[in-house]
Amino acid sequence: MLTFIPTATPTNTPTLTGTPIYTPGPTGVSGTVTISDNPVAGDMVRITLRDNDLNVDAFVMETAVITVVNTVTEESEQVTLTETDTDTGVFEGTVATTFGSVAGVSNDGILNVRIGDSLRVIYFDALTDTGDTATVADSSIVMTQREVSLFVLNGSGEIYRVGENEPIVNLALSGNSAQKMSISPSGNGYLILDRFGRITSFGDAEVNFTGEFYGIDIARDVEQTPSGNGVYVLHSLGSIQGFGDAPLFGFPFFETIWRPFQFAVDLELTSSGNGYYILDHDGAVYPYGDAVSFGHVELELEIARDIELMPDGKGYLILDAFGFVHGLGSGSLVAESLQRYSTPIGLAQNDSHHYQCLACDLEIYRNNSTDTVDGWWILDIHGNITPVGLAPAPIVRHPTGEVFTYRDLEIHPSKQ
Repeated sequence: MLTFIPTATPTNTPTLTGTPIYTPGPTGVSGTVTISDNPVAGDMVRITLRDNDLNVDAFVMETAVITVVNTVTEESEQVTLTETDTDTGVFEGTVATTFGSVAGVSNDGILNVRIGDSLRVIYFDALTDTGDTATVADSSIVMTQREVSLFVLNGSGEIYRVGENEPIVNLALSGNSAQKMSISPSGNGYLILDRFGRITSFGDAEVNFTGEFYGIDIARDVEQTPSGNGVYVLHSLGSIQGFGDAPLFGFPFFETIWRPFQFAVDLELTSSGNGYYILDHDGAVYPYGDAVSFGHVELELEIARDIELMPDGKGYLILDAFGFVHGLGSGSLVAESLQRYSTPIGLAQNDSHHYQCLACDLEIYRNNSTDTVDGWWILDIHGNITPVGLAPAPIVRHPTGEVFTYRDLEIHPSKQ
């Protein structure tokens, strides 16, 4: 019997070659977030977020929510950012700040901050360019105060730049005899008038104006001419003495039974330098040269302290010793809008010393872009400075208190 055994020719076994194909998970765009550098208490702090993953709809301006934390007080605010335009993936928003040494209420829309606090903005990125999640942050340190370029003079002849704790000028006068100061048009020099009429110069202020020693306490104010080459000195009698290129345009004279010895309190030049205003302690205003009268106020108790001209030249503001500002001409509406209550906004409002005559000088806060008055600062005799309206709140580091007597507040000429 024949038996047949089947056979087969083997074939080659297939072999896999090459690199295996790998399919990764979803990836995104890594987000970044920034916060305003060195904000100041009172600023609106700006936050910018860039993350194109949040740009879901190219035809809609979308929103994103981030958190800002004061890492010192741990107060936090959630801030809604809005896309800058459709299909940008860039989101911006702001959070308000106010000065406060302790934590405020979280998520009330305002962060309490003070010098040295660190503000940290935090964003949770749900999908980075590596497909991971990440917490993205940026920080900024709260700085001192917005530059307001204010200067104060006290009775001993010390001039402080507001925000600094060391005087830039120290005349070391005895008996609180320094009366007023004037900053030279360049901003690099100072004149100090004492109550007896003597003038001392510093920096590039004209050194030839030494004033005149009257021997009695009658010198009340000093003003430099626009050129810096002349000086006016106002006496309490109402008379004016001019030095250099300071022409006289007239003046009242108050040494009568109706106008007592100590009467004139302030002198203000017109913007042209071709005239001036004299304020007496009852609120009456005396214009000379090209100065135009816009009326006066009738104050009792001899409490008028200062007169400041409006930038448009069509009015003025008068400060009384209780901290109330009286507006005349174009100053009327400004004074009314910034003082809407019966108690003056300024030194008198919510002040336990309401009936003390503390206010001594006034400086206007001028918005140079609109040429309007948006507020003012009031100096009291103890060195405190009160901002009103939109005037930035200065950080006061010069000595203050009842042992000090301050006389004058001036703003740098470049800010006028």
